[in-house]
Amino acid sequence: MARSRGYRPKAAVRAEIVALRARLSELHEYEWQKANMIMENITSLLGHSGGPSGGHIAPRACRYCRYYGHTKQWCPKRERDLAIGEERQRDKLLEEDRKYFASVTACVDPELKYLADYWTELSVRAAELDLDEAAHVEWYAANSKTHGLTTAEKREWARGQLERPKTCPDQSDDGSTA
Repeated sequence: MARSRGYRPKAAVRAEIVALRARLSELHEYEWQKANMIMENITSLLGHSGGPSGGHIAPRACRYCRYYGHTKQWCPKRERDLAIGEERQRDKLLEEDRKYFASVTACVDPELKYLADYWTELSVRAAELDLDEAAHVEWYAANSKTHGLTTAEKREWARGQLERPKTCPDQSDDGSTA
């Protein structure tokens, strides 16, 4: 297959070719006769009589927007649509996350939430003291009301600290699920 000589304009005819290419980019795929005429003008200004094998040079329409003057890879409409699609997808995922988070937080066990908040507060206070690991464990043991308790004992301690509201429709008053 023969190699193309390229279709870059020379300095003398650059303005004319830019104007012709602009007109070409305004044509839709069904206006192929006008596109062929404009392409013949462009090739004659460039000094080409045909393609690499001497055949007719025909412009190609974009396979996405169906306009001449660019390919699907460089299609401005496609780039806009992709950006809008990504934005919509991001918004959809964020909305799903919000709904999921709302449903999960509605059913959080108040005892466990109280314990998590309590331990977070202790961790923040311990971090402010800037202790090494051994001193941190020792400080936590001395200051935590739940240190050394089993999980059931911790839940019992938290239950005593809270007025237990019924948070989920499938949760009974004693905290068990149906």
